[in-house]
This record gives sequence, C-alpha cells and structure tokens, in this order.
Amino acid sequence: MITQSTDITPLQSLFLMVIKSSDGSVSGAEIVRTIRSQLGNQWVPTPGARYKVLKNLLEKGLIEETTQKEERDDQRVRTYSLTDAGLQKVKEVMEQATHVFKFMSSCCSEYCEPCTYCC
Repeated sequence: MITQSTDITPLQSLFLMVIKSSDGSVSGAEIVRTIRSQLGNQWVPTPGARYKVLKNLLEKGLIEETTQKEERDDQRVRTYSLTDAGLQKVKEVMEQATHVFKFMSSCCSEYCEPCTYCC
C-alpha cells in the first residue's frame, strides 16, 4: 500500500539512492555525475538545487557530511553518506516505488517489459 509518510521529494529520494549505491561517501559533484550518466541531462539539478537538496537531507538527519582536504590542490571536498535513518528512508521509498511500478505495469503492460523487480 502506498502511504503519504514519505516526507521527501522525488529529487531527495534520488539523491539518497545515489548515495546508497556509492558504497560509502560521495561528493555532490559525484552525485550529479551519477544522475547524468544514468538518467540523462534532464534530471540533473542546478548547483543551487543540488546543495539545497543536500542541506535538507542533512537537516532531516538522513545523511551526514564529512569534509576532506584534497592534497593535490589544497581544496576541501564535502562528502555525504547515509545515516541509519537515511537507509530506512531508502527502504521506504523503494517499497513505495515497487507498488507504483506494479500498478503501472498492470495498467500499461504493452509499454512495460517484464522484470524481476516489480512484476
């Protein structure tokens, strides 16, 4: 059943999933590169939107930030990783997405190829 309890936006969900798939911590630029490579340019957030999403996820306690100093050019790089609450939120989002995809595939089976994830 789909509920209204997911209190994050689709873009925030996407960021959480990219961070989850990174097997550790990931920078904002790496998040955008992953989104671009997997979904194309139409889903890439502007730099301002990128950091607003990250700030909101930090405020909600779903991610944590670490600052690392890059030795080669003496710059600091912020990286992000999931908290336990963030990991739980990814599970909630994926459960709801599964319900949506099952519904979509039952309504529009001529456009959907069977897969093991939602069918």
